[in-house]
Amino acid sequence: MTKKTLPFLLFSFALFSCAETKPKEELNTAQKTSTNLLTPTCSDCISTEEAAKHINEKVKVMGIVKKITTVEWEDSEPTFIDLDYSFPGNPINVVVFKENKAKFKNLDALLNQQISVQGLIKMHHYEGNANYPASDYPQIVLTEPEQIGIVK
Repeated sequence: MTKKTLPFLLFSFALFSCAETKPKEELNTAQKTSTNLLTPTCSDCISTEEAAKHINEKVKVMGIVKKITTVEWEDSEPTFIDLDYSFPGNPINVVVFKENKAKFKNLDALLNQQISVQGLIKMHHYEGNANYPASDYPQIVLTEPEQIGIVK
């Protein structure tokens, strides 16, 4: 060992031995707590994937808002809230029509939030267009702000 490496080794040892360490049990508790805080739940919700099994039923569906789109060229100016996947891959369609939109303040703030929507699931027929083929899919129409909430 040379004279130059001895001070480096002593400094490294002192630094390592002064570092604060937590017992393994404490780390596990902290990890569990932070995991629980980051895992939102909605005990009475169904997933977006289950929605198609509940046609003509009033349910609460939970999902992450992936996209919000208003179709201004249609008379009803629907605003679509895509949960878990963007259209056309979203398993359920959530829509607010023009006559109710003023009741819903700042829908864009929901983007990337985990939300729940409550309402009657109806099967909707989409006529299709040049970009997307005709299809049938489950849909909840929102008419009141109380039907939607952020899941914490």
